[in-house]
Amino acid sequence: MMAILGAIIGLVVERESWCTLCMEGLGRFQHCIVVPGQFRNSCVSCHYASVGKDCSVRPDVEKLVKNGYSPVSNIVRQICLQKQLDNSLEALKKLVQDSLTQRDQSMDLQIKKLQGLMWERNQAIEERDRAIVASNKIIETSNQAIEAGIATLLSEVRSYRADVAAAEKTLKREE
Repeated sequence: MMAILGAIIGLVVERESWCTLCMEGLGRFQHCIVVPGQFRNSCVSCHYASVGKDCSVRPDVEKLVKNGYSPVSNIVRQICLQKQLDNSLEALKKLVQDSLTQRDQSMDLQIKKLQGLMWERNQAIEERDRAIVASNKIIETSNQAIEAGIATLLSEVRSYRADVAAAEKTLKREE
């Protein structure tokens, strides 16, 4: 328990000055951490493993402290800042996603309106086409009636001419 408390309040040793246990990655904590004047100046990982007397950092603890190595609280602060940054990034992602969703919904609504207008336009075109077909049938029927009328008139004109020609022949004979 004391080693854990030491890891919270202790000073982080720069990586090139770590003890052998921490350097080999066998330490209990992520960093090599010392608490000057505690644990017989061994690092908290060596103290935790009950090998503090053999910790290679012990002879240099006073020198390490004078050089002002980062306290764990700075690492905790950096972790908290990273967490805040992550939270801000997540909030930004959500904001962008919400914005994209709203845009998509707006576009879907516009597409539906356009589809409705296109359907109405197509209905009007179909109605126009049906009217054109009906008009063409009326015109065709009218043309057939006109052609029949013209054929009848031509037949009557021919018959009249034939009658006139016959009457002229008769008159000429009588003369």
